[in-house]
Amino acid sequence: MFPVGFRRYPVLVHPSRTLRCPVPRVPGIWFRESARCYYTKVNGKQHRLSPKESEAKRMLYRLVGREEKATPRCRMSVRKLCDTYLDRTRGEKSDDRHAVQVRHLQAFSDRFGRRRPDDLKVHEVEDWLSGTGLGQSTRGLVAGILKAVMNWAVARQHLSANPLRTLKKPKVRRRERVLSTEERGLILKSVSPRFREFLTVLEQTGCRPFSEAAKLTAAMLDWEKGRAVLRNHKTAGKGKPRVIYFPPAVLEVLRGLADEHPTGPLLRNRLGNAWRKDNVSHYLIRTAELLGIPEFTAYAYRHTYITDALTKGVPVEVVAELTGNSPRIIHAHYSHIDRRADALRDAAVRAVS
Repeated sequence: MFPVGFRRYPVLVHPSRTLRCPVPRVPGIWFRESARCYYTKVNGKQHRLSPKESEAKRMLYRLVGREEKATPRCRMSVRKLCDTYLDRTRGEKSDDRHAVQVRHLQAFSDRFGRRRPDDLKVHEVEDWLSGTGLGQSTRGLVAGILKAVMNWAVARQHLSANPLRTLKKPKVRRRERVLSTEERGLILKSVSPRFREFLTVLEQTGCRPFSEAAKLTAAMLDWEKGRAVLRNHKTAGKGKPRVIYFPPAVLEVLRGLADEHPTGPLLRNRLGNAWRKDNVSHYLIRTAELLGIPEFTAYAYRHTYITDALTKGVPVEVVAELTGNSPRIIHAHYSHIDRRADALRDAAVRAVS
């Protein structure tokens, strides 16, 4: 048995000494009667040559030399490529996002680490994803990470082409829902004062719960303009700061918290620590069970904010600016207007009146 990626070559013996020299195999040619011409296949693509065999062979050797020069093989292994990607892009993403990529790329390297990226086959990666036991949404996330690594390698000329270009990402299932006004009121009444402050900021601004709201500090706030400017955020790579605008009532809450915590995060739990995804998730699940309402996550407040703004007639471009997204993303992932039956009913009346 030969190891994965090993390729056997014919051995040439030098007349003066024994010398092993790997010689790549040259594709063959064949004569197609219907076209009365010789053909060959290089890198999966058919090429028409010449009606004469001698000329067809000369054309073949020129073609193979040009193809090999145009598409050099990657010298790094899959494991080395993943490590290089994580090191070079570390400063462009949050700690949580980096940790997710590390976890999934480690699992990918455990399976394909010794292979060369050029030799990866889409069907092999699909079979591996299917056998991981991950959910459909998580498999879609992993597929996106793998394609991002390969596209990054192509952009930096480590690879000549993305071997996973045709890898399909499983459709991500939506888990977020839109909270009604009654549900939001019940939730705020049933939670602790500190958690109520956190949820109020989410409800009134639509900001991201953990990469934005949980990291707010007094130094970020511009009290005169009623906003906070975040330099390190999810979309920092686009060159724009993330600006969060606060209604007056929320600004007063934050002013009191800034007096209490002049340094460090403003929104804290009873232990004095910033809110994290794990403890917020458990708190919300327990709250939903106590109130007898369907489960939801902290991101439901962001979805609700965007949906309410759109149903009230706020332009998509303005909503995108307020929430730190693009209009395309708002349309694709956040505009749950179809779940607002009352708003659609009023719109139907306005359409014909």
